[in-house]
Amino acid sequence: FQAEDGIRDLVRSRGLGDVYKRQMVSFIRTSDSHNVVGYVEGSEAPEEFVLIMGHWDHMGVDESLEGDQIYNGAVDNATGTAAVMHMAETFSKRKPKRSVAFIGLTAEESGLLGSAYLVENAPFEYRNVIGGLNLDAFPAIGKSKDITIIGYGASALEAVLDKHASVQGKYLAPDKSPEAGFFYRSDHINFAKKGIPMIYADPGIDLVDGGIEKGLELARNYTANDYHKPSDEVRDDWDWEGIEQDMDIFTNFIDDHPVETIIFLGDLVHDKLAFQRMPGKAKELFFHILKKINCTLTVGNHDCLLYTSDAADERSSVDLGGRR
Repeated sequence: FQAEDGIRDLVRSRGLGDVYKRQMVSFIRTSDSHNVVGYVEGSEAPEEFVLIMGHWDHMGVDESLEGDQIYNGAVDNATGTAAVMHMAETFSKRKPKRSVAFIGLTAEESGLLGSAYLVENAPFEYRNVIGGLNLDAFPAIGKSKDITIIGYGASALEAVLDKHASVQGKYLAPDKSPEAGFFYRSDHINFAKKGIPMIYADPGIDLVDGGIEKGLELARNYTANDYHKPSDEVRDDWDWEGIEQDMDIFTNFIDDHPVETIIFLGDLVHDKLAFQRMPGKAKELFFHILKKINCTLTVGNHDCLLYTSDAADERSSVDLGGRR
């Protein structure tokens, strides 16, 4: 207590206000829940996987509230869950080139716990996973000219998605609130930590009807009034056209990772510095392999990009830790 009194006197003597003592109480609650994983086998490279994921949990029930006590989570994240199920149905009828895993994750709202568990207990080999798409909250606000990428620039797969978005007259745009750190607050981040190229996509806000100003207004209204509140419910005024268009783009994106340009690096190269330190013979062999498959190599801090000579605009990535 003498130490506390000393600190209090020092703070007061320098005109910095007062010192207050507070007590924090924490508790741990345990429960059982489940991740759900299904897949459709690929026709050309069935041993390789693309991941499509969305969390199915929300905030539950709060009996201390008056009136509506149910956190429905219609936007966050029934929309993302429905999108994953829609694409699962689509690929059950349209055979993908690679196997596609459809993942419903639990306990995202409790701290990304479901995805943290799955990445440590995955039903597939990570060296066989070439990338993934995370869908977390997809407001039905109508058609837009853009697709929002949370953590824009973090994945080489953006080039493939951008190609399919541009076919429908859309462009990729960074999220408007990077300071909020949304890239680190959704399930894809646990897979990205394992070296898997991931894209976290949201609906665009540059609306066909109303532009960016209208899109920002709707986004701010949702955050202020419905986000993590019982009022996050399905409404009659939802406009589904934008989501329908984006589902087509995502479906084509998932099925467009050129098989012939992907190679495995195993644990040979972990980062740029390690690549530079490789023995000359190892580098010679590495580039010999690239020449055989008619590719060139650009080494960056995170990704190794391979370009096919006959389709320079089509890119796929090889993670320098051995995952593509």
